Amino acid sequence: MKCRTLVLIVVSLYYSTIGWSANYPLEFADFFEERLEIIEIIIAGETRNQFVNGFVNYETFRLTNTADNIEVLTGYLESQQLTDSAITKIIAQLIMGVRANPGCEGRLFMCIPKDVPEEAEFVFDFDAQQLKIFVGSYMLSRNSEDAEYYSSVRLSNALVNWSDLYFYVDGDGIYNLNWSNNPTLGLPLGFFSLETQYQHRERELELYQALYDVEVDEYRAIIGYQGLQAITFNTTDFLNYGANYAGVGLSLGSSQNLLKGQKLAQKRIYFFAPQSAQLEVYQGDRLLLNKVVSSGQQSIGYDELPSGVYSITIVLKQGDQDILREQRQIVNTTQFSLPVGYWDYRVDAGVLDDLVMPESFVNKIPSGERNYGRAAFAYRPSETWLLAMGVTSNIDDSLLQTGGYWVYGDSLSIQYNLGVFVSGSRIHYGQVSVGSLSSSYRYVESDENASALTHLLYGDIASTDWNVSLSGDAFGGTGYLNYFNYQTVHSKSDNISLSWSREAFGGRFNINTTYSMFGEQEDNWNTTLTWTISLDNNLSARTGFYVDQEGLAYNRNSVTYQHSGDYGYTSSTVSIKRGRESDAEWSANVSGHRDAVGYSAYTYLNSDEQRSLSGNLSGSQIISSQIGTMTYKKGRAFVEIKPELVESETAPIDITYNILKNGEYWYRDKVYFDRTTLIKLTPYTDMAFELDADMDNVDIKEGTYHQFVMPGYYYQLNSKIVPLMSQVFLVNDMFGSPVSSVRCLGDGCKSVETLSDDGVVRVNYRKGISFKLISAERQCVYNPELMGEPHIQAYCLPGLYDENNNIIWDDKIDLISPLDAERALLYIGKYESMIEAEHILLKLQEVGLASKSIDVGNNVYIYARYLKQYSMAQRDVLESIDAYVVLDSININQLFSMR
Repeated sequence: MKCRTLVLIVVSLYYSTIGWSANYPLEFADFFEERLEIIEIIIAGETRNQFVNGFVNYETFRLTNTADNIEVLTGYLESQQLTDSAITKIIAQLIMGVRANPGCEGRLFMCIPKDVPEEAEFVFDFDAQQLKIFVGSYMLSRNSEDAEYYSSVRLSNALVNWSDLYFYVDGDGIYNLNWSNNPTLGLPLGFFSLETQYQHRERELELYQALYDVEVDEYRAIIGYQGLQAITFNTTDFLNYGANYAGVGLSLGSSQNLLKGQKLAQKRIYFFAPQSAQLEVYQGDRLLLNKVVSSGQQSIGYDELPSGVYSITIVLKQGDQDILREQRQIVNTTQFSLPVGYWDYRVDAGVLDDLVMPESFVNKIPSGERNYGRAAFAYRPSETWLLAMGVTSNIDDSLLQTGGYWVYGDSLSIQYNLGVFVSGSRIHYGQVSVGSLSSSYRYVESDENASALTHLLYGDIASTDWNVSLSGDAFGGTGYLNYFNYQTVHSKSDNISLSWSREAFGGRFNINTTYSMFGEQEDNWNTTLTWTISLDNNLSARTGFYVDQEGLAYNRNSVTYQHSGDYGYTSSTVSIKRGRESDAEWSANVSGHRDAVGYSAYTYLNSDEQRSLSGNLSGSQIISSQIGTMTYKKGRAFVEIKPELVESETAPIDITYNILKNGEYWYRDKVYFDRTTLIKLTPYTDMAFELDADMDNVDIKEGTYHQFVMPGYYYQLNSKIVPLMSQVFLVNDMFGSPVSSVRCLGDGCKSVETLSDDGVVRVNYRKGISFKLISAERQCVYNPELMGEPHIQAYCLPGLYDENNNIIWDDKIDLISPLDAERALLYIGKYESMIEAEHILLKLQEVGLASKSIDVGNNVYIYARYLKQYSMAQRDVLESIDAYVVLDSININQLFSMR
């Protein structure tokens, strides 16, 4: 919001003239008498400036109080992203007049005034006619950087269904079968989701959710049916605690799901750096972040800070001086995902369903009164506050809601929601958490005389419940204490539970107590004391006593065998009870998974002929345009990694893959050639996969994958894997000295690894495809018949890498530049016959040409000294063998002095 009108109003209230002492010599009157000048104003650390009119002298600056002058300065300060209140305060100070350079010594352009909390500081340079304003970070607007969003258009869609089949059979043959299916269908725009459950006992198929969900940039729309488990929409959700909005409807609102970059990066801590400096961010004594920042407005993303609620200290250092030190409160939690100063909103319209008992009064509500509309918004005014308001209406009543969430430090949080129906009913919900102590309170005012909207949202029975819980370390062990109270007009119940355990006598001792009171009914109390000891890795024993209000009920002693393997867990327990209830029991369970399905089973029987058997099968089924597959993992988006080994004769190998989530390392594992690997992806995250060729010494084609993932997404990464061979080379130059660096060229070459500084390298290459080793402009030659040996000697020789650039020798004075003559030598050639090579060397020796030969396997490479002038005999020999002139950086004299 522009604040120029506000500034004009406020500064008129602030305005007054200020005079300073006129005790100065007359010859310096021009310095101390106010004059109207055009002054440059600049925010410290910024490059953009603004010129305004002001009354100045050597000691003071005073802004001219005219509408045009104030509007110009206001526009400049707004462009520097200062808050409205900061702009108003700064202009009021400048109109009143400010001291020129309080506390500054030496050069004014280097002066940084002492930071005064919640105040701007000023340095006025009379000679330069410049006023520099130093602002604190609290004066900066908290707007996040310009947001960018992922495209809502989707590719690689699939039908992803999570299925869970559960059965239970008791000793009387009574059985139950539940089959749940939650399919998600990815569409080119958005996705469709269902939640269903078939209950065999009732022969009914229940529908719990049927929704089409679509997002474009920061907007989201949901249409369809949803049950009691309402989906998460945005930060307005906390208003609806305990309310039943089940039914068919349309919801529109704001969303950050498609926001590019981490959502936390949009939440930022802003500060101002008057100069470039070293930034340090501390949580107490712990250094969280350090980096160099330039001058001007700077910020720190919440994605750079740990989660939680705490205080940080921002320090800017230059040398041994702290030019900025500020403390800031951080609330980095999921409840506070909205950036400071931002809004979330939603609007809904639909028809409410009733999910209460059939005999309830709610079922008598006419269909017209089930129609409703709702609007809600949430706002985060500061780091520690989240506020929300909403209204829900039907044809005869309205619910007005308001709520707030406040946190302090890392141990205190308070939430309160209030709902008021126009018809008179009220809803209260409050929650307080202090460290490990938490308590909550909920009150619903409703009865048969309440409105239809009250009955639909909160039922037709007034109720009150409150809960207090405490957990932590105590008496050398750990435990928790919980109290829960629930009241209606017809009933009341209280429940107290306590649990505590610690190591004792080589095992673990545990005590658990529950005390329940149900109004006028008899209280119920029981306590269980157990001691468990491990006998070995698979065997454990337990003894326990069960006590109730009538005294000792029984003592149970048991032995358990358990085993964990690659595909799951199994256990078997035999126990004997003695006391009021005496019997022998046996139970066993197994749980685990295969690639395509997860499973569990449990069986029980005792000496009283009670028995039962239960189990379940679960997994995800994925159907896309290319493939159908299954996995035991529960998810709504998957990627399939299916590498193909190009060289089938190669023994199967495993490949390492890395996963990055929102740009940060997340997971590493192996993928195998003998089976497909399905990886569950987190919706609304930026996922990147990379098959690690370097770690596994392979060459990979199509080995990377990068995609923003949404529900109903499936991608098949079909990588081509070529195993690489490795060879160690000892690489020398013509003198036999180690070569410092080597590179390889050609389709067969993958990489070169330097193993030591004395010319030892390892070359990774594709079998059967040629490659060259190069050092500078020299080709490194070796005996290829030795490939596969522990190491091979290689020599990097001039004139071989690009023979087209070699100069054909001719007896001309200007054949090469005089400057190149000192680094020139003659390349005579490569000879595969030792007899022929010796003959050439003899001919060179006979005509007085110094030569050098290098033997590599069955080949001999011969070089000779380049001369500016040659004898007739030397010319005849060189013309007969087609010599070349090679320019190189070697020491020619050293080369041909070696024998």
